[in-house]
Amino acid sequence: MTTTALLSELEALNIMLQAADEAPVQTAQQAGHLPLSIAKGILNDVSRTVQSKGYAFNMEYDFPLFRDVNGRITLSANCLNVDVNDEFTSVAPITRGLQLYDRKNHTDIFSIDLKATVTFLLGWDSLPQAARNYIAIRAARSFAVRMQTGDLTVRATQAEEDSALMALDALEADQADANFLTDSWSCSQVLYGRET
Repeated sequence: MTTTALLSELEALNIMLQAADEAPVQTAQQAGHLPLSIAKGILNDVSRTVQSKGYAFNMEYDFPLFRDVNGRITLSANCLNVDVNDEFTSVAPITRGLQLYDRKNHTDIFSIDLKATVTFLLGWDSLPQAARNYIAIRAARSFAVRMQTGDLTVRATQAEEDSALMALDALEADQADANFLTDSWSCSQVLYGRET
């Protein structure tokens, strides 16, 4: 019995090259290969775009955001989105680059540490298979369009992309453990009473 590993980044790049009728490569580090260089850029862009939506696999809840010695909160370079917990009403933080800025108090200096829901950009090897597959197929369609491949190839990859997105959504439903009765503000207000 053969064990199949998760889709590698090289395999994703070869899916993209194949969608544009380009020859596959043996390594992702081939110098001077323009289609491969373009494919890498598109794969990274699509990965960043898809992960920006926020999934159970790349989101952290109640993530601590600590101030430095100057009171500033600097975010990690792979931070895509920060939503500070509602309990921190004395501040209204937003991201500006890799820093938090308090719009309410018009400063980037904070007097307290915060907690937030943070969406992180994960490297390829940290992604689950469903995300790898969807990102690869979506990137392949984008690459085929960019390389001006015929309509038939683009239509075929659109159908594959739709199927891959359904698989990713199914994974998200399994991992997120969302409950519309408790996770919906409207439903919880009906079930548990309105705040006065």
